[in-house]
Amino acid sequence: MASQSVSFRLSNELMEKLSERAKAENKKVSDMARELLEAGLTQSSAGRNPELEQYIIDYLGGFGELLKGVFVQAAMSHYYGRMATGYSVDIQSLMQTANVLDPTEKKNVMWKFEKGSLDQAMQIWKQIEANKSKP
Repeated sequence: MASQSVSFRLSNELMEKLSERAKAENKKVSDMARELLEAGLTQSSAGRNPELEQYIIDYLGGFGELLKGVFVQAAMSHYYGRMATGYSVDIQSLMQTANVLDPTEKKNVMWKFEKGSLDQAMQIWKQIEANKSKP
């Protein structure tokens, strides 16, 4: 492969950094400069690597779909859980009093179930977090 020669000036500080890096990688200063220049030119003008960015976007896109699925399942579980709890409250009330609860009473009972569920979820989350910090 034919190559051309180019020369340019570097500040003392930049030359020192380049020399240190070349020495650390057991390379000539000119080879190290060429590699760094090539690496810089393969990145976009904003200093980004488009191939890496696309890989990350594709990779995270999969998580987005996964999280969307988890969210839909959680919403469905919440809906069906509320519906089942509502029916259970109505059945219990009918069995005990032969009447359903008025909407305000039912809302209060439902809130107790939801609060208990949220409290339990938070307790489990705290246990998970506590276990993450253990080796």
